[in-house]
Amino acid sequence: MNEFAHYLHERGAHQQLWDLLQGHDSAGTEQEDYLFWRLASSVRLDLEQSVRHEVEAYLAENEAPDLRALYASVFLEPAAARSEITRACRSERTPLTVYLYGRVLPRARDGVRVLGKAVKLAESKGHPYEVTRAAGTLTARLIDAGEFVDAVRWGEWALAQFDRLGLSDLQRRLYILNNWAYARIMTGQTAGLEGLLREAQSRLGEAFSSLKSMFRSTLADYLMATDRVKEALDLLVTNFDMAPRKMKGIRGLSLVRGLFELGRDGRKEALEVAREAYSLTRLDSWEYHRSAVLALGMALAFEEPANAVAHLDKVLQFETLTLPAPQMAQARLYLALARAGLPGGEASAGDRALFRKLSKTGLKLLSGPESHFADIWADYAGRHHELELRFLGDPQVLVKGARKGVGSNFKNILALLAYYSEGLSADRLLTELGWSTVDREKIYSYLSKLRNVVPVSPPPYRLDIEWRADFVEVGRLLEGGGLRKAVQLYRGPLLPESDAPGIEEIRSELDEKLRQAALKSDDAEACYALAGILEEDLELWERAADLLDENDPRILKARTRVSRLQREF
Repeated sequence: MNEFAHYLHERGAHQQLWDLLQGHDSAGTEQEDYLFWRLASSVRLDLEQSVRHEVEAYLAENEAPDLRALYASVFLEPAAARSEITRACRSERTPLTVYLYGRVLPRARDGVRVLGKAVKLAESKGHPYEVTRAAGTLTARLIDAGEFVDAVRWGEWALAQFDRLGLSDLQRRLYILNNWAYARIMTGQTAGLEGLLREAQSRLGEAFSSLKSMFRSTLADYLMATDRVKEALDLLVTNFDMAPRKMKGIRGLSLVRGLFELGRDGRKEALEVAREAYSLTRLDSWEYHRSAVLALGMALAFEEPANAVAHLDKVLQFETLTLPAPQMAQARLYLALARAGLPGGEASAGDRALFRKLSKTGLKLLSGPESHFADIWADYAGRHHELELRFLGDPQVLVKGARKGVGSNFKNILALLAYYSEGLSADRLLTELGWSTVDREKIYSYLSKLRNVVPVSPPPYRLDIEWRADFVEVGRLLEGGGLRKAVQLYRGPLLPESDAPGIEEIRSELDEKLRQAALKSDDAEACYALAGILEEDLELWERAADLLDENDPRILKARTRVSRLQREF
């Protein structure tokens, strides 16, 4: 029975396994396996309470390590679960007991170490499913430990193993995919993620409500990272409204962070959400209440800094070593915001080490609006640009992290000065802008007004300030062979509304360089992501379809798009 049960479990056939066990008459040594698989299948079908009494009666008289560890992970509160799983693991080190032990250890780095052993144990003594299960949870614990790059690597490996071995437990694969996607957001590897997350979300079906919430949360993180705040908030509000009482803190923390993007009105709403979550979780264990305390501290940091410090200090001091790295980063960042200008707000060497593992995307996602956090990022992560030109897609000009409203001609001039960093004469600027020589005084006037926003040198005109421009960086990445990073940074054409000849030429040249680099590469991720951005490029869709694995769910979309574009062509 045991091997056949493993077979059904690996394929996600939990209803079939449950039905099979209903008519099974167990006794003696088989009873333990029978109860284990009854409990394992019941959890996936939301029927676990129907077998609880029977399992508890058996455990009262038998050690049953695997059954005990599974029971603890399903029914017990965190502290009690750790105690029982530790007992089970000491009784017998099996792929399941070691895996569950690594999952529940309070310190993430201890969990990473134990789950590494669980992977090896499963490889030598377990089933293929147990290998990918341990590797997938190792991905989650690496995130908790702040090792985001390693989390991406382990997540990719676990997914590849899952598919190569022909496993088909969809919920387990989606759990691994979710953690891998979150790690990629933290490291700024967002190319192609939306399609993967949307596709996965459409396949959730009858999955656990907790898994659905996780996916909504990760998709919302992606949308926040790509400045689509309204779409993200819709998902976060749904998560908070549907959350069980003790999960209000965890779901409320994400919603509070999202609401900050709406300005002052959003901050007021965030404070109400945080207070609700705080009240509703006060009766629960610290693992659940902690997120609500953090959310309240974050919400208070804007309006009541002194009160915010008390809550944020509590989060950091209660169990600093067991705090997941993303929450640690949030607490540190908002503590710095609350203490702005006060003693004790400086970043430690440990803080800086953590923040340097985060991409700009991850750092922004965990903190808040750039206008409030630019100086903190500069101190904590060493990321600071006096001027930032985000001209790919929706154009933005940021000075010291604050967005500046400037007209299209000013954006054209800024783009040209960034691209021709060696400097431009007034005549060359006129040519690139498509203005006639009679507009010489006009260009002087624009440059004079521009100096009220950013320093511009005397002729030849240069940006006399530390600056970063996304379109320039994309070009440099392509020259250095960094195609995937270039695609991640590319959000659309350069200043798409501009008809200035110089801008049109730079735009066309950059787009073609990016296309050709993708078409000549073997990078399926880059080709698929760029095809999704450019939408109607037949060659890119064909290349993506050629490169994607046959088992990749995205290949159907790529082939469908190729067929449509070929017909239209």
